[in-house]
Amino acid sequence: MHEAPPSRDLQAPQSTDPQVPQRIDPQAQPSTDRPTTLSSDFDFAMYVLSSGSVLKVGSLCFVDSCSSPFIMSRIFKSSLGSSVQVSGIRCLCDGGKVVSVLCNFHVTVDCSFVRPCNSSEFCLSSVSSEVSKYVFRGQTQVSLSQERNFGNVLYLRELRRHALGAQMRQAVLNGISVNATRPAQPISLGAFEPFHDMMIFNLSETNSFKVPFSLVGGYNVLDGIMGKGWDVKPLRADVVDCHFKFVTLLTVYLDKKHFTLKFSFSYSEAPFSVGPDYRDRCKALLM
Repeated sequence: MHEAPPSRDLQAPQSTDPQVPQRIDPQAQPSTDRPTTLSSDFDFAMYVLSSGSVLKVGSLCFVDSCSSPFIMSRIFKSSLGSSVQVSGIRCLCDGGKVVSVLCNFHVTVDCSFVRPCNSSEFCLSSVSSEVSKYVFRGQTQVSLSQERNFGNVLYLRELRRHALGAQMRQAVLNGISVNATRPAQPISLGAFEPFHDMMIFNLSETNSFKVPFSLVGGYNVLDGIMGKGWDVKPLRADVVDCHFKFVTLLTVYLDKKHFTLKFSFSYSEAPFSVGPDYRDRCKALLM
């Protein structure tokens, strides 16, 4: 049995005009193992939503009202001002293990109807070759999109911003430990790209290519890069309303010796659970 998501949520741009998406029944789409040809020009290998969720080609996600997960095969926009859409290939599962991929069940949906799966929910080991195939195709689409949009600075900068945001968010999560107050060493974000990185983080000669973002001010810039909730980590992920650690200072800078972009951060512990006003309460702890 194959459960299809509600057709009202599904979109598949078939028109040559990228601004006129058509609503269709996903089961009416042609059965093919090739990526659907879409009119979108702006592809992403990964994308950080404002909620903090990270979408990534090759990872698992749930589509609203579907009980089985999908493998993301494409993340794209029809225009830079439009919402993000995701294409995926449906999986067949046995318990918590993906056992096969339904290449003839291809769905495209607005990302507001998508929830990324936790790595602990499903195992992809038995279909690793299938996943690699879609990751490769997705990366190829991103490469072709960059080639088509070689002169589109806004798109290329957004592409860079989301790649950095996903990397930074994961590094902060991994870097916060139970006992320490800062990671053992700064985190490298790879080769410095001055044309984009200086604008994304406001780096310049004036500030010696080093910008501190503190809890007191500046986190709105980082929220736009990493999404909400990047600065907190519960001490016990399996316990509801447990205490958490929060980032007090994050500094982005250029390692001038190796010409790499790096950041470091420090953090502290809050004696209460996370709530909508956690930042205001955390600021009070630092006063």
